[in-house]
Amino acid sequence: MSFPSVSLYRGPVYYLPKNPFREVAKVKAPKRKPIFLSLEQAESLLEHTKGRIIYHYILIALNTGARRSEICNLRWKDVDLRNRTIRLYGKGSKERTIPITEKLFDYLKTREKKEGYVVPGARIPNEVAHQFRKYTNDLSLFEFNFHSLRHTYASWLVQNGVNLKIIQELLGHEDISSTMVYAHLASDSRFHAVRTIDRLWSETQKYEIGEKESANEMKQQPVKKAV
Repeated sequence: MSFPSVSLYRGPVYYLPKNPFREVAKVKAPKRKPIFLSLEQAESLLEHTKGRIIYHYILIALNTGARRSEICNLRWKDVDLRNRTIRLYGKGSKERTIPITEKLFDYLKTREKKEGYVVPGARIPNEVAHQFRKYTNDLSLFEFNFHSLRHTYASWLVQNGVNLKIIQELLGHEDISSTMVYAHLASDSRFHAVRTIDRLWSETQKYEIGEKESANEMKQQPVKKAV
């Protein structure tokens, strides 16, 4: 099969003295607030995946905030049950050691081995994401992906008053700005923090009242005359 020859015409080329779009301000798309599972949704997901490989990934992610790749590469040599910590290798092989929850400790203790990977089977991040989507769709949790488990871990911490700097360290964020996406959840936590000052004042007032009562009792006691 022959193709007809194509002749290309190249006309004159004109150049603008400067790019007219250079002065146009770039419009940044607003960052979407991270979505996270409720405790009830997380429990339903764990129950639904029990007995499946994906269950291990979900349980570890919810209790550590680890990324898919970090869980795929988690070995038993990185698990310290005596000190209740695990060592994770994040982006750029950056290492961080984080404490584990009681729930994760119980899970790891029943499965403890001396070597090998913590999660059995194939450790392919994309396959983990695919399996997660399959089971979340079963529960009509269409808006969530595997990374939502990391958001869930961080969001639960913020909602319970944990400092964003601590969460940055737990998640392995290099820049605090990455952690600030959870700041909007800390509004109630700020009120909770101020209540700490109220408790301090309350304790001080109790101490002062106690001192006054003791002083009044001393004044009311009759002075014994010397014989």
